[in-house]
Amino acid sequence: MHSCSDSSLPWHRLFFGLAPPDRERSRIKALQEELAPLRGRVAPDRLHITMGISGDFRSLPAPLVERMRAIGSSLRAAPARVKLDRLHASGHQIVLRPTGSSDGLRALFRELDGPLSRHGIRRAGWKYSPHLTLGYPSGRSFTQPIAPFSWMASEVILIHSVVGRTCHNVLGRWQLVARQGELFSARRDLLGDPRYEEPVLKRAGAGSSERLR
Repeated sequence: MHSCSDSSLPWHRLFFGLAPPDRERSRIKALQEELAPLRGRVAPDRLHITMGISGDFRSLPAPLVERMRAIGSSLRAAPARVKLDRLHASGHQIVLRPTGSSDGLRALFRELDGPLSRHGIRRAGWKYSPHLTLGYPSGRSFTQPIAPFSWMASEVILIHSVVGRTCHNVLGRWQLVARQGELFSARRDLLGDPRYEEPVLKRAGAGSSERLR
C-alpha cells in the first residue's frame, strides 16, 4: 500500500477493511482486465471490503487513529467466510457482492460497529453492505452471477485513505482467531467451498484412509 504521509492533502478518512488473499487478488485482477476498458480501476493493493468507516477530515486526527486502533485491538471475532458471487454495476461503479448474508461477516461488523457508533466515529448515513469495488465506470446498471471469489477472512486492517488520491496507508492489522466451539463453524464454512479438500488420515497398518469427520 502507498504511503500517505503528506498531511496537507485535502481529505482524510479511516476505515476497517478485509483484503483478499493473493490467490483471490490475482483472480480479481484478471476479471478487471476482462472488463477492460474499466475506468477508475482499483489497484490490486487497494482491493478491500469495508467493514466500518469514519467521516472525512481536513487533517488526520491523532486521537481518532488511537481510538480506532484500540477498537481493532479489542476484537474477539472469529475468522469469517467471504463469498462474492455476483457482479453488480450501478452506473457509476462496478462491484463484487455476495448472493446471501454471512453470519461471520455480520458478527464481525457488529463487533466493530458497536464502539464506532458509541464513540461517534461511524460515518453518518453509512450502511453495512459488504462489497468489493473493482472500478468506477459509467454505463448501464446490471447484476449477473459469476464464479465465486471465496476465502476465509482472518485479518482486519485499519486503513488511512487520502480521498481522491488513490492513497492507502495501513495503520494496523489484527488477526481473527477462532476459539473452541467456533472452529466447527469455520470448518463448516470451508466444507461449503468446492475448492476445499478434506485432509485424508492414514490408519496405521490398515492400508486404508478416511476423511475427517
